[in-house]
Amino acid sequence: TLGGLLLLGFGGGATGQQEHPGFVDLDRLVGPDQAEVLVDVRVGGWLLGWARAAAAHSGDKHAALLSSIDSIRVRVVRLDDAGFVDQARALAQQLEAEGWEEFARVREASQWLQVMVKGSQDEIHGITVIAMESSDEAVFVNIAGRLDPADIARILQDKDLLHADIDLNLDLGP
Repeated sequence: TLGGLLLLGFGGGATGQQEHPGFVDLDRLVGPDQAEVLVDVRVGGWLLGWARAAAAHSGDKHAALLSSIDSIRVRVVRLDDAGFVDQARALAQQLEAEGWEEFARVREASQWLQVMVKGSQDEIHGITVIAMESSDEAVFVNIAGRLDPADIARILQDKDLLHADIDLNLDLGP
């Protein structure tokens, strides 16, 4: 599954990912000089090939979707500066200028969630998620590939996957 793929992803190369229209260089927003990086997961290249083979071999019902993904990047940072929200807004504006469209947004006093997609009539090239909660951590996710809307629709109809309780509470203190 995608959760298992993320666990596998503590390594991997960046072969050709940056030329992909759905790839977003999260380093331009979340550099090591701007915030403490807690998690940095990069899955692509041969590692993603292994994950595809494992999903196909195990009969995972989402293996077809996995075969259409070229790279996954997840970055979790500790926020130490109120200006970081401004940087996230600037990234969203830059993505819009590059042809990305806002798919979903939640803005509350203690939460920020923005989902951006880039694609065409026939396929989605990329999905980027910017999520912040309580102003102390931010999560950035970028998935680049050639995603078929029918595959996305099947995932959205998968009650087991959508109702999974995923907790990214990372207590990395002593």
